[in-house]
Amino acid sequence: MDTITNIQTIMTDRQGRPHGLRVVSMAEDLAVRTIRAVQTVRGHRDLVDQLSRAIESVALNLAEGSGRAGRDRAYHYTVAYGSAGESATAVRLLAAYGAISAASADELICRIDGIRAICWRLSRR
Repeated sequence: MDTITNIQTIMTDRQGRPHGLRVVSMAEDLAVRTIRAVQTVRGHRDLVDQLSRAIESVALNLAEGSGRAGRDRAYHYTVAYGSAGESATAVRLLAAYGAISAASADELICRIDGIRAICWRLSRR
């Protein structure tokens, strides 16, 4: 995954000017994939709930950070980075418990790691 390319803008406003971050749509897609992967998990309700909140937090903080400036922007990107790490840990635990397949966990963790790398880069700008 090319970190620089994924940081660039992809959306346009009414005048055709670009705004927003590509990583926000990547994080939204990841949240949907993650929720779908764990929606049938039984017996680990608290962990699934924590994972759902953490993975949604990644997208929400990236979106909010893209509309902020200065330290406030870096703060939201740092929170997104931490939430992505929390999400990856929850996915690894669910896989270790046998609640989700190893293949599903590997795919999600790969995507989470890519977004986490972008969050790290954004938080250091």
